[in-house]
Parts: sequence; structure tokens; C-alpha cells
Amino acid sequence: MLLDETIAAPAVPLNAAAAIGIIRISGAKAADILYSIFTDKNACAVFSKNEPARPRYMHHGFIVDSAERSKFIDEAMVCFFKAPFSYTGEDMVEIFCHG
Repeated sequence: MLLDETIAAPAVPLNAAAAIGIIRISGAKAADILYSIFTDKNACAVFSKNEPARPRYMHHGFIVDSAERSKFIDEAMVCFFKAPFSYTGEDMVEIFCHG
């Protein structure tokens, strides 16, 4: 693994049933990944570099298919942490979705 890779990992046990699943994404491309898969419910807009996610704020919306943005996959909450103010010191995203 390279030190500058963007990584994603579940933050809940994989072998246990859970109502909420948590996925953490950390690295330089974390915000780009968030922008490509999440649509904010309140703003009805896709996050982009022009309209960044507010850091350390829970956003309610939908995980969407990155190829077909009108296809909803799940309703979710996401939180974006801007570097260096995150657990890893890098840009980080936490996705809270149905388990």
C-alpha cells in the first residue's frame, strides 16, 4: 500500500447484523468520491468542488449510482472532515447508511 492512497473500510463488524452501516473513506480523493456518489436531500444538488460539503456537519441525502445519478441506492447521512481536522489528518468522509 502506498502512503498517498485513498482507502475505504467498514467501521462496523462485517459478520454482525446491524441497523446502521458505517463506511470511512480517507485520503486525498475522499471528497471526490463523496461528490461522485452523494446527492444532498435538502439542497437537491450534487456536491461538487464548486459547492463543497460543509465540514463536520451531517448531510442527509442519497447514495446514488455514479454512472446513472438518478438511480438511488440508499438514503444516508454523510459527514466530511477536511484535513488536517480528521482522525487521520487527511480529508475523510464517514457514510452512515442502512446496515
